[in-house]
Amino acid sequence: MTNKLREIEWQFDADDINTVAAWLLAYPSDALLKVKRKGERRQVDIYLDTKDWRMWRAGYGLRVRYSAGHIEATMKSIAAAVDGLRQRVEINETIALATADAEYSTMAHGALVLDAPGDVGARVRRITGKHPLRVLFETHTHRTAYTLTLKNRTVGEVDLDDTTFPGGNADHAVALQRIEIELAGESQDVAELGEFVKQIVKECDLRDAKLSKFEAGLMSRALKPRRIKGADFGKTAIDAHATMADLAWSVLRRNYAAMLAHEPGARLGEVAEEIHLMRVAIRRLRAALSLFRDVLPHRLGLLRAELGWIAGELGAVRDLDVMVEQVTAWGAPADAGAAARDCFTVATVLTATRADEQGRLLAMLDSERYEKLLADFAHLLRKPPAGPGCADAPAREAMPELLAKLYRKTLKLGSKLQPDSPAPDYHQCRIRVKRLRYGLEFMKPLSPKPMKALLVGIAELQDKLGAFQDAQTALHRLRAISNAGQKSLPHATLEAIATVTQRYESHAASCLSHFPKTYRRFKGKKWKHML
Repeated sequence: MTNKLREIEWQFDADDINTVAAWLLAYPSDALLKVKRKGERRQVDIYLDTKDWRMWRAGYGLRVRYSAGHIEATMKSIAAAVDGLRQRVEINETIALATADAEYSTMAHGALVLDAPGDVGARVRRITGKHPLRVLFETHTHRTAYTLTLKNRTVGEVDLDDTTFPGGNADHAVALQRIEIELAGESQDVAELGEFVKQIVKECDLRDAKLSKFEAGLMSRALKPRRIKGADFGKTAIDAHATMADLAWSVLRRNYAAMLAHEPGARLGEVAEEIHLMRVAIRRLRAALSLFRDVLPHRLGLLRAELGWIAGELGAVRDLDVMVEQVTAWGAPADAGAAARDCFTVATVLTATRADEQGRLLAMLDSERYEKLLADFAHLLRKPPAGPGCADAPAREAMPELLAKLYRKTLKLGSKLQPDSPAPDYHQCRIRVKRLRYGLEFMKPLSPKPMKALLVGIAELQDKLGAFQDAQTALHRLRAISNAGQKSLPHATLEAIATVTQRYESHAASCLSHFPKTYRRFKGKKWKHML
């Protein structure tokens, strides 16, 4: 059994939860809000993650809870408290029934989660891939629960937790006297409990909890999760004396780290931005390999094609994310009428297609070919081989010439574009603009002020071309779905796809109409002077 919910709760610390228990038991029986003691239980929580913190990097804490013969796996999003209030996504899955609480000590906790058939198990498998789970720490809690009802409706629960963290470093010993006040599943109205919370905080002298139990557990073992950084693979600092090789390796290390940092979120596939950011990191890597090809060892150029393979799989998912967002927005207005129904129908078809593409992406990320690419790239970044002699040229002198050359190539391509030019020609121009933008970003540490001014102008042009290309990609995808589904899809669905296709055709024409004005600014005197 699996359930996913939005957890909204206040968390407070107290010097003595017995004082709070006495206050709750003495709460006026004639008050509008009723407080009733629900019971108490003991629970053991085992927190898990991979060695490289994949769950944490995906934005989740993972625990297995053993309580009264019941075993449950939970993924809980990591979110900071605001005025004591935490709002998090919580996904629970009942795994199995244990014959005794003591069994937890001999169980393979990670295997329990990875073998779980429900949503938690599936999500954890997607995030971790081939990387095993390890135990981070455990907590032992004695919990006393109280139910809060309002007009015979359950609106919340108060939990008094006395928690210890056994087995930790004595120098980092942590114990918690924690009060958690959680809104009930059927109630999402914070105001309903607002006055009660203010009262209990004041009369029981409670303090906003500074740490979640997850954070306190990490402290108990002196564990510090960390993001992957470019410096993990070598030097990334750049100064005015940097050579072209220094700049190239710095760019590669920073963007390779960004690719890895967003991989867990891309694997999970539930936050579109993670797919996008991993794809952008790969685009920048490929742009750097192209821009710096004369100063990098030849073998690095061979990795560019492999990165293109990854970018293609990510792009298939990303394109569908963009389509679902756009189609949903078209159907959102209250007066959309029949158009809203068509948009909902098409969004449903696109979402199902996206699930298939996400499956292909996961297969790629789990492949030996991908693992080999990561290993080869990391090795080259940590121990870069010598490059051509021109690699020692000062970057402040050589980069402007490279960028000016790239700008001229972009102008040459863009100046040929006409309103009736084929869509692929606009796409090629977009690729040139994108490479130029990335090149400017690469040089930004050396010349921040002029680069900033240029980047603002080029971003607008890239956005216009990007919107047109997104529309073209959507048209291609919709026509392919329609052609493939002529015999399998309902007639109403095919009609809805045809209607949305027409909407995209109009949208593409509108995007293209803004290009000439934006392009004129791109080839103006300001750009030529700056370069």
